[in-house]
Amino acid sequence: MQLLCEKWNPSSAESLVASAGEVGIYLANPANGRITELSELGEQIPADRGRIVADISLSGTGEVTFQFWIDEDVDVVCVVRRWKERGASVRLFVDGLDWVQRTAVAQWGIAAGLSWPAAAAFVVDRRGKSEDEDWEDWAESGSGAVEDAPELLAVRGADAGAGSTLLSGFSVWCSEPDLLQFLVQ
Repeated sequence: MQLLCEKWNPSSAESLVASAGEVGIYLANPANGRITELSELGEQIPADRGRIVADISLSGTGEVTFQFWIDEDVDVVCVVRRWKERGASVRLFVDGLDWVQRTAVAQWGIAAGLSWPAAAAFVVDRRGKSEDEDWEDWAESGSGAVEDAPELLAVRGADAGAGSTLLSGFSVWCSEPDLLQFLVQ
């Protein structure tokens, strides 16, 4: 799952962490209370909530990787990185999750994408088939080669994705003001 936001700031970072907790996905491991960032090698680095929120506000770095937790043994790796000049890309990896857990992450992502006014686009793919696609490039240009379409792709703006060959494989599921949601046929 990936969420692209045009504007990203400390309140966006706080909202990301708070909205996860509302659906049963937590920053702290439920068994031991540990909060962890991940190094480039995947090693857990102890952190606290304040540090995570500060780091994912992206004020001092271009990318942060950390863990959310569904239960003591099941984590969701989250990568937040700078997108465009003032925006962010929030990517949630669902590898190793069962279908129910993937659905919970997807529901959280959909709710966040719909509720954040700065959300430019979001992608939901519980199957993980489109995991390697460059959605950031696609959202900026509205075109580009995409081999595996996701389950759900939402883009903001009435003309978003105009001329995209990808969208020819989607049908409009519902339309909100300035947000078109496309569902794979």
